Amino acid sequence: MDVVKGHYDLELAKLSTKAKDSENLKNVQQHRHILLMERLKRPPSQDSQNDSAPVKPGSTPATLNHPAVLQIGYITRPEHDALNIRYQAANNDLLNTPLEGQEASRFVMGAVEVDITRDNIDLKSFTAIDIASFNTNPIPREFHKDLSWSVTAEYAPRNLICESCSTAYIDAKVGKAIRPIPDLMIYSLWGGQINHKQTHYNDVLMLRSENGILANLSSKSRLNMELNADVSPISGNPSYLWAAETVYDITPQTDLRARFENNLQQSSLMMRVSFYLN
Repeated sequence: MDVVKGHYDLELAKLSTKAKDSENLKNVQQHRHILLMERLKRPPSQDSQNDSAPVKPGSTPATLNHPAVLQIGYITRPEHDALNIRYQAANNDLLNTPLEGQEASRFVMGAVEVDITRDNIDLKSFTAIDIASFNTNPIPREFHKDLSWSVTAEYAPRNLICESCSTAYIDAKVGKAIRPIPDLMIYSLWGGQINHKQTHYNDVLMLRSENGILANLSSKSRLNMELNADVSPISGNPSYLWAAETVYDITPQTDLRARFENNLQQSSLMMRVSFYLN
């Protein structure tokens, strides 16, 4: 808009310098009116493009600037502790800040995670795809219009606690998410999981639920609390997992994360630093 105004002011200045008598001054006033009318006819979008301030480096969320993330952390388990390293492409997850006007979501297209101990290096997980879409709308709304859903295909353990329960599986769930207030989302997803083998935590077929609360604690920190339940339709034995994970944005390129899990018998804790990469 400043450029446009400057152009009109320059045109008027040229006319004013040529005005030698009252008749010319009258013509200047008429031309000023014409220019003003042309100015008002301009679409607002053209002005907004010129008026918009440039985005300051580092002022956007890390998920906008960087397509991948490297996470380095330390995990404590009942049997032994380990150094944990994870590389993740398409790095958006529930604890990342979403784009303005978008809902929190999870979108991972490729990830690999290893545990390093004194004795060896273990591949803990390999993720092909992990997507969760949460459609939130004011209540009440018709259920079928606002379904939330998730799809996961990966090789991974059931939780942080178990040592040798990794399976290759496909998991799909549908459910509902709501926001009673802008900084709080409540969600519940229900579905099933097919594993390539049976372990002491999983049967080949499992019915699963993922229930949680996602809260914005401040502009730089968020908290996700989960209560998940699994049951085998074959044995009928249920299992439960309670988890809490929080993140603090150190800079637009780094954040600090802590995750605690408990299965009503044992617990595990992981601390991670995330480095967002170009």
